[in-house]
Amino acid sequence: MNKKKYIITGLCIAAAFMACCGTIKTHKHNLAEEYCSCEGKKESQAKRECYLNSAKNGHDKAQYRIGQMYEFGNGTEKNKAEAEKWYKKAAEQGNARAEYRLGQTYEFGKGAAKNEAEAAEWYKKAAKQGHALSQRELGAMYEFGHGVEKDEAKAVKLYRKAAEWNYGSAQYKMGQMYELGKGVKKNKSEAIKWYKKTAENVSDSHYAKEAEAKLRLLNSGYCQEKENWKETINCYKEAAEQGNAESWLSAGDIYKLYAYRDIKMYAEAAKWYKKAAEQGNDIAQTILGDMCRFGNGVKKDEAEAAKWYRKAAEHGYANAQLALGEMYYYGNGMEKDKSEAAKWYRKAAEQGHAKAQYNLGLCLDSENNKTEAVKWYMKAAEQGYQLAQYVLGRMYENGRDLPQNRTEAIKWYKKAAGNLPNSYYAEEAEEKLYCIKCR
Repeated sequence: MNKKKYIITGLCIAAAFMACCGTIKTHKHNLAEEYCSCEGKKESQAKRECYLNSAKNGHDKAQYRIGQMYEFGNGTEKNKAEAEKWYKKAAEQGNARAEYRLGQTYEFGKGAAKNEAEAAEWYKKAAKQGHALSQRELGAMYEFGHGVEKDEAKAVKLYRKAAEWNYGSAQYKMGQMYELGKGVKKNKSEAIKWYKKTAENVSDSHYAKEAEAKLRLLNSGYCQEKENWKETINCYKEAAEQGNAESWLSAGDIYKLYAYRDIKMYAEAAKWYKKAAEQGNDIAQTILGDMCRFGNGVKKDEAEAAKWYRKAAEHGYANAQLALGEMYYYGNGMEKDKSEAAKWYRKAAEQGHAKAQYNLGLCLDSENNKTEAVKWYMKAAEQGYQLAQYVLGRMYENGRDLPQNRTEAIKWYKKAAGNLPNSYYAEEAEEKLYCIKCR
């Protein structure tokens, strides 16, 4: 009898447990559905109210979104303290993105008192979850001893993890660490390997130009990096004063790379780039175009920038062709002309330039040439250009210009999410994947 009683009691407990689990599962599903419904709201205020309601109900992704809205003033007034409050709510539920944002909050004193040790703790939490940006930031803290005890070997480990996620800044740091022998044994071949990865990174190209300059310097044979950076600069300057266009380009590169130490070095860089550019060096012409376009080291002059881009573009230099296309597309330094923009984008795209391929797709899209546009988006996406991957995901999800295909949408969103994870479009792709699976 007692045995039967225990069996019945056990079955009752099991049933209650399953019912409880089912309730939790249903609650989570309801929260997810509520959260995913917010994206469909057209008005920013309505979207904010939807996310706020979801956040108050405890959804960590919504709490993170509300934090973003307060931090950047999307749909509401900027309020750093409110941003910090909502990030903390999400972070306490283990949301890695929110942990990273809290790290930023404390590292730079945005919405809370600056506290590098506290920042490091939040970066550590996110880094343990594989958050690549946190790995990169924590690596820098260990490299320079900010908020943690200085440990260059730990810095290298963290940079390597972020670099493996395709982060150009981390790949560039790996090149630097091997070049200078910080945290690892000095190794020129390894430095070149990592600088090449940075230069070839089509999705995170912010450090590509610096990496290209590093590669030119390492391969030039003029000078070696010295302990004292001023000695390094003087070495290149002396070579340039006795040299040719190649040595002038190297002098421009070294001054530009060290301009973060003294902004006046931009002007010196521009002087040497101009000498090389006047001798017909395509790279120098393009860099000088960039400096004129953005006012680095010279007076901002978009017409002058376009002049130098055109010289290099007409020689077939893809980076210059892309830049000239952008000048025509946005009407910088010349009249806006999308057909001319498309012409120059196409020249670079046909040489395999991923960003130019994507930009050409945009031009064709605006002309209602959808089939051709998709072809170029696809080419860029297949090279790993993240924005093109995300756009293809949207197209397949919504059936815009491509047949609606849930499997293909998921495939391209996954590629975008895994390419520079934690970047803007990676996060957007992750959101799409999350909500597709909730349907």
